[in-house]
Amino acid sequence: MATEAPPSFAASVGESEASQPPRYEDDGHRLEISSPQLTERVYTLETGENRPWAFLKVKSRGTKPTSISRFFQGEPITGTVELSLEKTDHIRAVTVEVQGESLAVGQEPFRFLTKKINLWSTSMGDPRTGNAGIGSPKLKGDYVWPFSIALPDTVATSAVEKEPLSIYQLPPISERASPCYLEYKVIATFHRGRLRIDHSLSTTIVYLPRSRPSAPSVLRQLAYREHTALLGPEVDPEGWEILGTKSVTGTVFESRKVEVACLFALAKPLCYTRGTSIPFRLTLSCSDRQALDLFAGRGSLSIRLERVLRTGQGATDEAKATRTDNVFVINVGKGIYWPSEDDNTSNTSETRKLVGEIPVAVELKPSFVFPRITMRYRVTLALIAPGFDSENSGAFSREVEIATVLAPGPIPRSMVPATHRDEEAGNYDVTIGMLTGANQRAATHLLGLKEINVPNEKARKQFTQNAIVDGVGSC
Repeated sequence: MATEAPPSFAASVGESEASQPPRYEDDGHRLEISSPQLTERVYTLETGENRPWAFLKVKSRGTKPTSISRFFQGEPITGTVELSLEKTDHIRAVTVEVQGESLAVGQEPFRFLTKKINLWSTSMGDPRTGNAGIGSPKLKGDYVWPFSIALPDTVATSAVEKEPLSIYQLPPISERASPCYLEYKVIATFHRGRLRIDHSLSTTIVYLPRSRPSAPSVLRQLAYREHTALLGPEVDPEGWEILGTKSVTGTVFESRKVEVACLFALAKPLCYTRGTSIPFRLTLSCSDRQALDLFAGRGSLSIRLERVLRTGQGATDEAKATRTDNVFVINVGKGIYWPSEDDNTSNTSETRKLVGEIPVAVELKPSFVFPRITMRYRVTLALIAPGFDSENSGAFSREVEIATVLAPGPIPRSMVPATHRDEEAGNYDVTIGMLTGANQRAATHLLGLKEINVPNEKARKQFTQNAIVDGVGSC
């Protein structure tokens, strides 16, 4: 029997690495854009008189003592478990463990990771001396047990119990607002034996696997080093993946029919680090100059980075049919584009060359595949323009990966001109979006309705807010 009390969040900052330089890999390239400073976060259990008696102290990256502890793959989880007892206490053992769980709305947690350490037990004798005396020692006063827990890089698990196990890379955490999410906890437990209440003290931590793109083409690296424009596929074919050419037919200003063709290319490799950007190039062709100018105009085309979250038992298999309410697609980045410097056709009537990039937000979770929940990303391009009524779809879609570590070579830099830097870069509120979708489905189920019809986005959000307030839907 165990009770888990909510911890208080008093904290102090450790000085052990505060003055050290940024971390580097063996090849001399910066590993990630983050502070190496370690912060000690302190979580406590208190007596009825508000006196702390149990402490869980965790050291991790970051400078804010109130933020969640953050660990990269390969970094041990270190800290101390401490007691400060004014009276004798019959504690028989002290343990600390790290748990990883997959949690889904309305289902029991599915634990895929447990790493447990026995810090002390009565069989080990007096914690201060280590001498085993007669009978079980009773604790009183101050005690400190340091710990260090190394997490594995991979874990063997399955989507359904009793199914064969498969090896997966240990995944990052995901947003709690999702109907299914991943969570890691550090838990200190004070065991008192039979007929006595155990006490647990826990905190959630952030875990991020290390994923890294391969090196870009030599010419692209040269452009980053010399601060020059990226060369296109014609000059640097190894640096680009051409997704092909697609055409869209429609009517311009309800007066004349036109056809517009688009060649779309993404920079290789198709894996991009958080905090950088996704370079792309476009070539638009049309015999109607006015229509061509409409498509090439600033902000006309819809170029997006989308996150695709799949949940449920079929989450790892994209080819498998999945219920639509188990797939969540969210815009997390918006493409910015401008005329190419090497465009010698700007004065002609049939072609426009554009270059651009999609900013990759530093707070995005990396791509991962894991039972019950999978997170992938894709770049999409829709051929749309103001005043153009299309008759067919001319859309591109290409899966890409989001990584946590910079690629070998020079640090990528943004090429966006100063005149375009004020454009919106995909600041969609992911958490609110997930809550809205999840609560609407929950309300539909609990109210016994086959379908909830809401006239627009504003009404949909108002409905969801009312459902949350009334206790209809909850994540």
